[in-house]
Amino acid sequence: MLKFSAVPTITSDGRPVTAEAAATCIKQHPEWAKAMLLEPPRFVHTKTNPDSLQATLQVKVKDTQKASVAMKLLETSVSFVGITRRCQPWTVSPTARQCSTCLKWGHTAYICRARVPRCDQCAGPHLSALHGQHVASCRDPSCTHYGIKCTNCDQHHHASSMSCAFFKARSSPSQLQTLQKV
Repeated sequence: MLKFSAVPTITSDGRPVTAEAAATCIKQHPEWAKAMLLEPPRFVHTKTNPDSLQATLQVKVKDTQKASVAMKLLETSVSFVGITRRCQPWTVSPTARQCSTCLKWGHTAYICRARVPRCDQCAGPHLSALHGQHVASCRDPSCTHYGIKCTNCDQHHHASSMSCAFFKARSSPSQLQTLQKV
């Protein structure tokens, strides 16, 4: 898969640029005229701004096992309604994993340094599966087992909650690192 970043989705006179029009622009380039598209190109908008004036254009081409076609296409620039964009590889950023021992984001249990597991519900020093037993046997009046607490951010949700800032930052290594420093 290949992409063109920041491709305009509106012409200078206000008309929308369709995926078909973008495909026509691509096919006008000599290298791209020889390439076989597996499916029509498609615009990929960001989640934060789905109606922006530009988007990433994703293009899937038929290629050999050695990716010789893609290698040639990566050297090209294509003009989309007067704006020239360079072809780039389509990359998917890997998401960080959550450790099943300490429940922190960014590593796995295989390399975890924690000596004691953490509970997904209360961040206590016990396995999540044994949380109910710890609550039942706890006699401490100031026990933290009764509340819900994230071991990552200390907020009132489970460590695996999708509302956790650490969960939301799992696809951005720099953002995850910033959160871990705080």
